[in-house]
Amino acid sequence: MSAWWLLHKTYGYYLDLQVYRVGIEVWSRGGDIYGVLPPTSVGAYLPFIYPPFAAVVLSPFALLPWEVATVGLLLVSLASLTITLYVVARRCWPGGGRDGAVALTAFALPVALLLEPIQETFRLGQVNLILMALVAADCLVERTRWPRGLLIGIAAAIKLTPAVFVLYFLLRRDTRAAVVTVIAAAAAAVVTVIAAAAATALGFLVSTSASVQYWFGGLGGASGLSGSPLHKNQALLPALVRLEIPTPLRTLLWLALCVGVLALAVPV
Repeated sequence: MSAWWLLHKTYGYYLDLQVYRVGIEVWSRGGDIYGVLPPTSVGAYLPFIYPPFAAVVLSPFALLPWEVATVGLLLVSLASLTITLYVVARRCWPGGGRDGAVALTAFALPVALLLEPIQETFRLGQVNLILMALVAADCLVERTRWPRGLLIGIAAAIKLTPAVFVLYFLLRRDTRAAVVTVIAAAAAAVVTVIAAAAATALGFLVSTSASVQYWFGGLGGASGLSGSPLHKNQALLPALVRLEIPTPLRTLLWLALCVGVLALAVPV
């Protein structure tokens, strides 16, 4: 029911998914994924701002027919949101057990779908809910079957924003998880190179120079680490920007707020 409602509510947009697809298509033909890409369906020239590993992970959405890709991303995102809610429920109400967490998730999911950030993520065809599920599972699952930090490392290799959770592990004095995060992100870069070589053998003319261009050409700061004052940007820094606080004071306030958020997160 939730999937049908989302499909009806958001179908026809998916601008970010369009950018993923055209960027990967350009890359597969040997073009510059970080150059000027073909316009989207609304005529906007939007850049591909994610690390090269994201192009590898998102390749299936570029290869599938548009209708299949949109529905597929919607279902994966919906499943990711469900996983996040379940993991949070288990952590916040351990006494409820699995059945209690399932009940809370079933109650919270329809409510979560009404939130503007959730709807916007679906409407634009973004991967934020998938990344959120990786972060939530890595941080909140009590006993993981994987080295803690691995999922956040993978998420950070797709979009830089989750890398901030290295600080979360350090504040919890979980050095091992922080190291695993860094190693996983670095390994993803290696996987990108290997995938590029394999893809070339399959006829995809890709180049490892994209990694160099991204990490050393100034694009790293564009991947979600934005202080844009756009009203839909609900992060701490944009909120301070909208208040028109002068830059030096704004930076200090932002750092103080970040420390406060991390301090609140540590006991969890």
